[in-house]
Amino acid sequence: MTSQQDDQTQQTTTGQLHIFFGSAPGVGKTWAMVDAAQEKRAAGLDVVVGLVDTHDRPEFAALLNGLEVIPLREVAYQGVLLRELDLNAIIRRKPKLVLIDDLPHTNAPGTRNAKRYQDVLELLQAGINVFTTLNVQHVSSVAAAVEEITGIPVREQVPDFVLEMATSIRLIDLEPNELLQRLSKRLKAQRIVANGGSFLPKDDSAVFNKRDNLLMLRELAMRVAASRLDDDVHHLVESDHFVDPWAGSSKIMVGISASPANERLLRATRRLVGELHTTWLAVYVEQQSDANLDEAIRQRIHAHLQLAKELGAETLTVAGQNVAVKLVEIAEQYGVSRVVVGRTYRKRGMLWTKPSLADQIMELSDNLDILILR
Repeated sequence: MTSQQDDQTQQTTTGQLHIFFGSAPGVGKTWAMVDAAQEKRAAGLDVVVGLVDTHDRPEFAALLNGLEVIPLREVAYQGVLLRELDLNAIIRRKPKLVLIDDLPHTNAPGTRNAKRYQDVLELLQAGINVFTTLNVQHVSSVAAAVEEITGIPVREQVPDFVLEMATSIRLIDLEPNELLQRLSKRLKAQRIVANGGSFLPKDDSAVFNKRDNLLMLRELAMRVAASRLDDDVHHLVESDHFVDPWAGSSKIMVGISASPANERLLRATRRLVGELHTTWLAVYVEQQSDANLDEAIRQRIHAHLQLAKELGAETLTVAGQNVAVKLVEIAEQYGVSRVVVGRTYRKRGMLWTKPSLADQIMELSDNLDILILR
């Protein structure tokens, strides 16, 4: 086999990296990652858990039901047994997808790789797809900016090339006020990641308990996620197959629905549009089954369309039988690069029978960034 054939074989067998990205601890990255993995498992994909921190919450542990868990490896260090990802066991098991929390984690001394992201790179080279989580403060290129915001040096960093090689980066967003409420209940200067991972020392706890800090970190996370797509567009401009240089470089699209949460999603999208200085499109996909909708539901949909218009969106109502398919078609037609969706919630014990809208869109298009807002 020639060197060129070797390269081609490697390219076809390399796993895909999917990053669940957030502005701060507590926004819901791990929950969103496991939720997406359960959808993959329900669709028949071979999924295992390499390392997921349940934060000692029973409802979180219940979310892992049905997923095979690869036992952690114990590493002795200074008289203490630390638990780390069992890289060799995962490679031997060779699943289609593995879940690995806390990408910036520093491994215990004596392990093969110093950093967890290096473990992930090995898994990708072995042809295994990886779901992982990452907060913006750990991205190398913005670590200095984060230090200016928080006043605290960032000890654990992930090189930017890791983000650049990701197939998708899902921004998991939460309003700062809601995040403050959540953190006050869960953190209180306790550890953020278990299993020998990253901790939030008492001196650092105030960093994530200040609304101004959270606002700045949130904007930074949005810009990092958005710049990843801008880089993709730049590379496409330089290719021989590029047609329209600026179609899809910045416009945002959000779906209209009858859900009471849709109003909140529209307002959150409007704030995001303002922060990114771009334009947006609000789309309602009208299905045949809509003919049987109650009048109250029809009025709610109309109200959401009207609200989107008042907030400055261009609004569209289009016919289609599959919402995800239609949204992807509209995105291509209108030069949309980012799609905002609401987070999917399931009650405890509820079966994963249908992929979320975000996952459906990702399956249909490699050219769209998905922003999951609450």
